[in-house]
Parts: sequence; C-alpha cells; structure tokens
Amino acid sequence: MKFENRKKVLLLGQNVDFLNHAKNMIEDDNETIDMIIVSDVNEGLNKLTNDQYYAVISDYDLGEKECLDFLKEVRDERGIRIPFILLMDDGKDEDMLKALRLNANRVFYKKKNLLLSCKILKEILEQEILNYEIKKELEHNRKNMSGGLIL
Repeated sequence: MKFENRKKVLLLGQNVDFLNHAKNMIEDDNETIDMIIVSDVNEGLNKLTNDQYYAVISDYDLGEKECLDFLKEVRDERGIRIPFILLMDDGKDEDMLKALRLNANRVFYKKKNLLLSCKILKEILEQEILNYEIKKELEHNRKNMSGGLIL
C-alpha cells in the first residue's frame, strides 16, 4: 500500500498565533506535511469527512465546543482513527485522562517557550504519523494474505 507523498494534518484551535507558528515550523522542517488550519469545529469535521488526513492536532480550548466533545465525535460517531493530539496550555489531570479514555493518541502541554513547543509538537506529530502508516501497512498486508497464517 502506497501513501501519498504529502500528508495533510488538521490543526484546529482558536490561538491563531500559536497555530500559524506551529504550521510554519512543521512545514519548514518537514516538506511532506501540509498543515491545514481551521478555527471552527464544524469546518474541521467537514474537512475530516471529505478528505484524507493523517492526523489531527486540536487545542483544548475550541470556543463554542469542548475539545473532548470534538474528539468523541471524531472517534465514536465518525469512526475516524487517525492520530489525535490534544494541546493544552495547562489543565486538569482529569481532562487529560478523559481525552486518553476517548482514544486521543497524545496530550501535549504547550510550553511558555513557543519555539520549544513547536519543535516538540513536530517530533510528536512525525512519530504518530509514522506509527499510523505502519499500522495501516500491517492491516493492508493482513487483509491481502491468501492462505497464510494471520496472527
């Protein structure tokens, strides 16, 4: 199974400065990733439904809709299994646990140092996309095995 050369990542949130900084840094350091910024939850859901994305990075504070509701809709109601990274400025451990129970792949607390936060986020994103690609490749190989032992 071949994957596209360019990998779209949905970046959802209200903090435009952080989102633009993250977009620019990640795209500059990794020419295979296209960061698509949206600030509206419904627009984000439409994009996920209508196009292929490799990951979602969502800020916890989404304004009109709580991030955990967005995560639940992505996972449970729409069945989308791409990596989901939740960004938090600071927060309660209960919120982090709820996100992990709703199958967020990672919860990342943004640092006061914007440059450091973006570098760490880039590394996390690249790891999650690689894990996702490996998982998809394994699933594809299992489905296409004819007469072989499937573990």
